[in-house]
Amino acid sequence: MVKVATGSKWPPLFVWLGARDADLLAIYVKLTDSYEQAVAVAGAFPTVISGVGQWGRLTVPLPVSDIDLLFDWVDESYRNVAPRRLVAMLDRRVLDREPASGQAAGVQYGSRPRRPKTRS
Repeated sequence: MVKVATGSKWPPLFVWLGARDADLLAIYVKLTDSYEQAVAVAGAFPTVISGVGQWGRLTVPLPVSDIDLLFDWVDESYRNVAPRRLVAMLDRRVLDREPASGQAAGVQYGSRPRRPKTRS
């Protein structure tokens, strides 16, 4: 288990799935590079809980039409919140993995090709 010192009693959250009995099914993420994309593509809006929307937190209504895009947003959110050393460990693990049997040569298990960032 990794302990992260934040000056708060709560660790930094990169994704929140909302309340169990919420009227709107949504996921909450912290985006920087794809903020505008999430707003345009998925109808995301700044998160109003505790005013965290002013720091790049978005509420993305579910379901999202492109699940890979949602995975990319969760990945970006983790990379925005996690300590640099944990992001570096994640990058090393993805790069060091050998292809699983039956996979094409050059394709790494557990990694998705990065989508180009679109700007409006």
